[in-house]
Amino acid sequence: MQAAEELFSRGRFHEVKMEDVARKAGVGKGTIYRYFKDKDDLFTEVALAGYDELCEMVRTESGRSTDFRTALVNVCRRVSEFHRLRRQLMSMQQAAERRALWQHGRMKERWRQKRHALVAAVSDLLGEGRLTGEIRDDLPLDVLAVFLLSMLRTRGWAGRIDPGFRIGHEAVVDLFLNGVSPKAGGKDEKA
Repeated sequence: MQAAEELFSRGRFHEVKMEDVARKAGVGKGTIYRYFKDKDDLFTEVALAGYDELCEMVRTESGRSTDFRTALVNVCRRVSEFHRLRRQLMSMQQAAERRALWQHGRMKERWRQKRHALVAAVSDLLGEGRLTGEIRDDLPLDVLAVFLLSMLRTRGWAGRIDPGFRIGHEAVVDLFLNGVSPKAGGKDEKA
């Protein structure tokens, strides 16, 4: 899977051949077909494996700080860094997500499970914020987690489209927690 991720990151899907993956991994082509039914299956499994890494990273980072806001900023920073360093994997995840929307069966269910696990990991952290009164209690935590992950995705894409676009993780967390009201950034209305 590491060999496949590396090759998919250097070339387009149709350019990567199973023979190339086998050569890079140092195994026979038949060995790959023991574990993956075809190139689509291999691509999907590589993309989905990234979710496991993200979930573990979110859980680990969440437990490193006793302060909720600091933990949230650090998780956002780590998720963004993961996607920056493994940009092709993020593209693969998004491609797998788009393909899953149109398919039925195993792939769609696997994508749902992995995506749900990531949302659950972020929801757990947001639950800590709810206990401290920093997260509102009238919306489901999984919905809030999806919003936060979407904000991070948007932050990443906007930076790629316009390199002049810069917004720090503290600002993302502030927008998430407080919205875009002029009162949100800690500014007093009369100041």
